Parts: sequence; C-alpha cells; structure tokens
Amino acid sequence: MTYLRIIAWDVLGRIARRLLIVAALFFFASWVGMVFWGMVAAEIGSRTASYFATSLGLVGLWLVILPVIVVALRIYTPPEKDLFA
Repeated sequence: MTYLRIIAWDVLGRIARRLLIVAALFFFASWVGMVFWGMVAAEIGSRTASYFATSLGLVGLWLVILPVIVVALRIYTPPEKDLFA
C-alpha cells in the first residue's frame, strides 16, 4: 500500500467515527428532549411529544441556530490588543 492510501483510510476512518458520534449524540439528545417534554407536559397539562416529533424539532433547531452562529462568527471581529495594557 502506498502512503496516500494509508492516509486516505485513516481520514475516512476518522470521518466515519465522528459521524457515528454525532449520530449517537443526536439520538440521545432527541430522547432526552422527549423525556423532558414529557415532564413539562405533565405539569402544564399538555400532550406529550413523540420521539419523531422531538427529533424533528432538534433538526429544526440545528437548522436555525447553526447558521446564526456561523454568521455571528463571520461578522465578529475581536478587539485589537493594546500594546501598552
């Protein structure tokens, strides 16, 4: 095997591992959201949310919040350092 093929498999392995971690975190966050909404719904007398509904809500939050964070990071310029401070 050439070095490039070894590096390529290494990079693909890292990408696959990170995708698995993100997917596991997504499913866990959806489950936690469903459980918390179930507790809140019991207190306020509302209907509970299904796992699919909380997953859809989480995707919606990601689609709204992530672009806002990206735009804020592009707009933000850190203050210049004062040499005499």
